[in-house]
Amino acid sequence: MLKYPKIETLYKRDETTFKVTPEFRLPEFANVKRWHVTEKIHGTNIRIHYDRETNNVFIAGRTTTDLKDLPAQLILDIINNIKAERLESCLLPRNKSITLFGEGCGAGINKGGAYHKDKVFVLFDILIDDTWWMPPFTMMDMANKIGIETAPVLDIYSVEEITEATQLGFYSKLAKIHTGQDVLAEGVVAIAQGLYLWNGDRVMFKLKTKDFATHVYESSMYAKI
Repeated sequence: MLKYPKIETLYKRDETTFKVTPEFRLPEFANVKRWHVTEKIHGTNIRIHYDRETNNVFIAGRTTTDLKDLPAQLILDIINNIKAERLESCLLPRNKSITLFGEGCGAGINKGGAYHKDKVFVLFDILIDDTWWMPPFTMMDMANKIGIETAPVLDIYSVEEITEATQLGFYSKLAKIHTGQDVLAEGVVAIAQGLYLWNGDRVMFKLKTKDFATHVYESSMYAKI
């Protein structure tokens, strides 16, 4: 079961302050005009892997395969709601496995009570046969089939729009849906659909409000993203 690959930050960081600078982390970022953007959820990384040959579902964190290291309520929620037969239904005859990547979030996980009163799994990516990634909207269809929630889609935006909104700050859609609270979202994850780097990695980036040296926290000033 593969670990989720590292997502590059959009901009390079200042070596002293560790805040982002105006320079792109990768030159490829400048070539993409429109990005598919989702809310970045602040939780604990979770992997759920289904192997067709054994008909087993494996659950792990980003760095641990010991379930004792993960919140018990979260694991119970996954076991009760993500069944092998649902994962099997997402595979084509030629496929051997499917891996769900997401965030465990909610009350008791990184002060995530604004996201949800319970501990829940929120999907953000699907890998088939440890080889290819589902496109965002196909992934959302599969999530509906499995019966799980995905990280909220914000829209299609330019780098300039993403940067402005993230630096300004915007309300978490996930929190608004589940608890009705207006809280600052952690940031965004953006992907250029169908584009890959020279090493086979997808063209994608993350950006957090706290990455910037200056912020605007007054709720009336939050960006409308």
